Amino acid sequence: PEDRSTRNPATAPTPADLRLVTRIPAGSDPTQPVVWRDLNHEIPGSATVYLLDLSPEAIDWTQLMPMIQYPLAPVKATVPWAVLLFGALKLGIPQRHWVVKNYLPKAARWKPF
Repeated sequence: PEDRSTRNPATAPTPADLRLVTRIPAGSDPTQPVVWRDLNHEIPGSATVYLLDLSPEAIDWTQLMPMIQYPLAPVKATVPWAVLLFGALKLGIPQRHWVVKNYLPKAARWKPF
């Protein structure tokens, strides 16, 4: 495993200061070292944020089948039912949707930088 602590710590980092970045698989020959470069693509403690434009021209619902009313087992004097809706979101204008990787909220308790 590759661990990372905060940048320029005042003292030697303790185990509580470290965060797991990634797991590095062993090579085919266990006697040879495995070379891995940390390009800072994965920041521990961060999240991926999806930003979607919900305007009608940017995102659309494609209905694949008609809505179905599905009867369930009757309980007491009522007849419960479920509604099944089959469809998918369709991105009409992909340039209006974004993925933000390695987002770190200001209120995060552990700051990697």
